[in-house]
Amino acid sequence: DRALSDITREAEKEIASRRTALAAASSEEAQLGQTLDQQSERGRELGSQRTTVAALESEIATMQNLLDNYLTRYKETLEQQSIIRADARVISAAVAPDYPDPPSRKLILLGGLFVSGLVGIVIAFTREAMDRTVRSASMAEQVLQVPVVASLPRLSSGFRQQAPAEYVLERPTSAYSEAIRNLMTGMGVTASSEGSTSILVTSAIPGEGKSSTAAAMGRLMQRAGHSVALVECDLRRPSLAAMLKCLPNVGLTQLIEGRAAEYEIVQRDSASGMTFIAAGGQSENSLFLLQSPKLRQLLTWLGTTHDLIILDSPPVVPLPDAQVLTDLVDSTLFLCRWGSTQRSTSAAGVRMLIRKGGTPVFGALSQVDRRRSKGYDLTYSDAGYGHYYRD
Repeated sequence: DRALSDITREAEKEIASRRTALAAASSEEAQLGQTLDQQSERGRELGSQRTTVAALESEIATMQNLLDNYLTRYKETLEQQSIIRADARVISAAVAPDYPDPPSRKLILLGGLFVSGLVGIVIAFTREAMDRTVRSASMAEQVLQVPVVASLPRLSSGFRQQAPAEYVLERPTSAYSEAIRNLMTGMGVTASSEGSTSILVTSAIPGEGKSSTAAAMGRLMQRAGHSVALVECDLRRPSLAAMLKCLPNVGLTQLIEGRAAEYEIVQRDSASGMTFIAAGGQSENSLFLLQSPKLRQLLTWLGTTHDLIILDSPPVVPLPDAQVLTDLVDSTLFLCRWGSTQRSTSAAGVRMLIRKGGTPVFGALSQVDRRRSKGYDLTYSDAGYGHYYRD
């Protein structure tokens, strides 16, 4: 038993020794773990510091490159300045002026004139390119596709308020009167013409001078020895009676409606002796009245005693009256207002007359500006023509 007790004690001592060693080892392990954690944390801090150091080193390198570039450019600038300074020298010291030195007025004026002239040329070419009106007789023939027999000039400023029908009587040798004679000659109406000739005067739209032209034609030809009858067939907007100072309420309408006879509607133009038949007032049934056989009978009756019969009609584009009247005359005069009526409108009016068929159509420009038309037409461009005109 004693031996067993000794063995037990030895075993307990060994166990106690081993426990002590285990405790010491556990304590050392714990210390080593703490040390490892501390070293790991320090390693992470060192890694972060290395990243920061690398970024700083990169920034330092960039700044160093910029500094080197600046230094290089600075040296180059210094070298250039030294070269320039070597070639320059002071001739005289700068002195403050006693009075201001303004820019040259002549140069400014010349520059302004040049620029304004250039702008004017551009505007003129632009307006010319955008202009859609008729500006010359040759252009009128191209647009209308009919012979253009005359260019009727606009009356001079001194007679601007005077009617053309009065102007041709007071100034029979004026440019306007000669243009009327050219017109009649171009249409074949001369002193040697045999029989009676009838002419219809119309235009594309109102305001182109057809009524005043018809009156001027009649008065001038009457003064030239022809026996002329002027018939106002514009039953929508009659104006000839007032122009010729005749009675407006007795005329064509009363004849066709059976309220008057031929001899009752005939009037005499006191200024020229021309026969005149007024419209007899406005009528909404103008087309029906103009298609009446009584109008043809009236023209036949007038033809027995007159050399020339002129019919003043409404414009052809807005109204069909002129197309009906073309069957009653020998020829048609189509007026186109210079620089006013659109080419397409005038061309449409002539096409309507030609499509109706029957009589030949002649064209003429009205209210031509003699001064402005020199750049387009040579009709009135020669100063030598003034010896023949007495305006």
